[in-house]
Amino acid sequence: KLPFFRVDDRTDFDALRIAAAFPNIVALPILIFPTLCEFPVVYNAFYEGPNESTDGEKYKSCVDESNAMIFVYFFAWNLLYWIIGY
Repeated sequence: KLPFFRVDDRTDFDALRIAAAFPNIVALPILIFPTLCEFPVVYNAFYEGPNESTDGEKYKSCVDESNAMIFVYFFAWNLLYWIIGY
């Protein structure tokens, strides 16, 4: 064990973990989902339009829907965190 990385109080460690994870709620999924949406298995799962749509339209729909879900989750989580968690 490294002595300067040790957190003796478990509560302090939980607070540190939340502080490190909080900014990544949006940042990481926003970076990851456009790449995931490039795969047909992913963009076909997100797409609900007509079957004759192009792959480009399906990709754009996948990215738009995933971004919307990420931000809705972030705002709902943030609201509950500051109302109930704090």
